Amino acid sequence: MTTPIRIAVLGASGYTGADLVRLALTHPRIEIAALSANSKAGQTMADIWPHFAPYPRLPRLITSEAVDYASIDAVFGCLPHAASASLLGTLTGVKIVDLSADFRLKDAASYADWYGGKHPAPALLPSAVYGLTEFARDALPGAMLTACPGCYPTAVLLALLPLVAAGAIGADRITVNALSGVSGAGRSLKEANLFPEVAEAVHPYGIGRHRHMPEMEQELSGAAGRPVTSSLPASSKPTAALPSCAPSSPTAMPAKPLSTCCPKALRRRRGWCAAPTMPSSTSLPIACPAAPSSSPPSTIW
Repeated sequence: MTTPIRIAVLGASGYTGADLVRLALTHPRIEIAALSANSKAGQTMADIWPHFAPYPRLPRLITSEAVDYASIDAVFGCLPHAASASLLGTLTGVKIVDLSADFRLKDAASYADWYGGKHPAPALLPSAVYGLTEFARDALPGAMLTACPGCYPTAVLLALLPLVAAGAIGADRITVNALSGVSGAGRSLKEANLFPEVAEAVHPYGIGRHRHMPEMEQELSGAAGRPVTSSLPASSKPTAALPSCAPSSPTAMPAKPLSTCCPKALRRRRGWCAAPTMPSSTSLPIACPAAPSSSPPSTIW
């Protein structure tokens, strides 16, 4: 019988940690031995995330200091940057996969510039493997410390690294227009992430100083063999997409109340989507009709 890999998930109550637990439950060789969440120690995962109710045998949440690391084979760090390296930098003899930004950049000075403070464990940076799997398969099996790439860099690098390495595109100035669901900002309370702030629109942020820029430039520069600069005008958007009521052809659409396809919040917004029926001869690309001429449509429309 194959020996299971005993793992600990630090920061298990957050979005990243909870999804990692969900995935780990499906892995045939993984045994979840410890789950930490300092502010929610003593609770179960199901107390915080009801979809874990079918898994009553999951360990209760404990503080990170209470984890018995001597009995753990691999630690997954799902903590905020700086806090992650401060803790993971104290561990020895255990494989580490860090999902924060703390070990993605090879240069401690660059980290300090972009993340606003000295790196808590700079001695570990040279040994960290940047874990973009498709380009690190040979290095990952023996890695003791793996840095999980950020969301934007994962999408960008998978697309651009082969092209830059082959010289198929110019790398003098790369501009990336990227959109992310608002859950990418994490679970902590921020006014900019409240539903009324993010609903029905796209919100640019981090213009010119997005923290994923140096990560992308680091990896693209390695592929190009020379320094590469990038621009990342990132934007957040509502995570849920608008439903579409448009059929494959205009004549295929029967008259139907808009209330069956428009979200309630949209129906209330300035009276849009308030018409009782949708004409059968109309084909719409999204769920709602065009905004009145006196009110321009939202940017996501």
